[in-house]
Amino acid sequence: MRIPRYWAKGEFQVADARGNPTAFDGWGWSFHSVDEARANGREQARRIAEFVASGRDPGRFGYSGYGDRPIREEIKEALVHCGQEIGLITRNAYGSLVLNSPCVLFADLDFPTVVEPPPGFVNRLKFAFSPRFRRACRRTDEQAVWNRVRAWAEANPDRAFRLYRTPSGMRLLMTDRQYEPTAAETIALLETLGSDPLYVRLTKNQECFRARLTPKPYRCGLRPPERHFPFHTPEVEARFRKWEADYDARSRSHRACELVGEFGTASSDEIIAQIVRLHDERACQPAGAPLA
Repeated sequence: MRIPRYWAKGEFQVADARGNPTAFDGWGWSFHSVDEARANGREQARRIAEFVASGRDPGRFGYSGYGDRPIREEIKEALVHCGQEIGLITRNAYGSLVLNSPCVLFADLDFPTVVEPPPGFVNRLKFAFSPRFRRACRRTDEQAVWNRVRAWAEANPDRAFRLYRTPSGMRLLMTDRQYEPTAAETIALLETLGSDPLYVRLTKNQECFRARLTPKPYRCGLRPPERHFPFHTPEVEARFRKWEADYDARSRSHRACELVGEFGTASSDEIIAQIVRLHDERACQPAGAPLA
């Protein structure tokens, strides 16, 4: 998993046309030490300086969680099995807790956000003026996603998975075996199931699978935090911790998903079983709570 434990800012100075120094800074990372992260930060700052010197917009250099750089999330908990790290729980940019696994495959499949009317003039009229008809069209679109999963399961009886309902779609947790995030077979499977292209890209680049464990803030009455990890100053971190405590309190009355059913014969793999237990304890409770 490409999720660094250490982050630090580095600085790089260059002289402008008049010889005046201009400072650039950048976030660096390391899996080993703060010093290595700071050195990496200086290299990032140097690259930003070169980027600006070439006449390009410095904003275009900004961090992207779906790019080739490691993901910038605070590690909240490490999951260990027989001395082996099998997962990390991190807090993402908008504040939710996320389970990251290097070997247990998660795939979220979103229902269409935009509902289109069926072909035909009469259907377009009904779609325009009948909320009931629009709701029926939405149910048809959602059913198409369920049908795609069902068809895939029937065509692959050797596979096993747990199926969950999320606020805006479905989640598959594969239980037949462990998967390699960067393998061509894995990427093809995610694409076949209809997983979000950005998630597929993130899976490959960050070398792990991800599943949100806690609600999105806006779904439990909160705005996202103003700043996220890593923090520029102690004051910024203090404001974030206050937001974090409020979010953790509110999120307890919501859940990220609910189990629909199990399909196929699950493996007896103990690592998969441990990930399933943690996911269900954190993402599916409390029972009966609103999905968020």
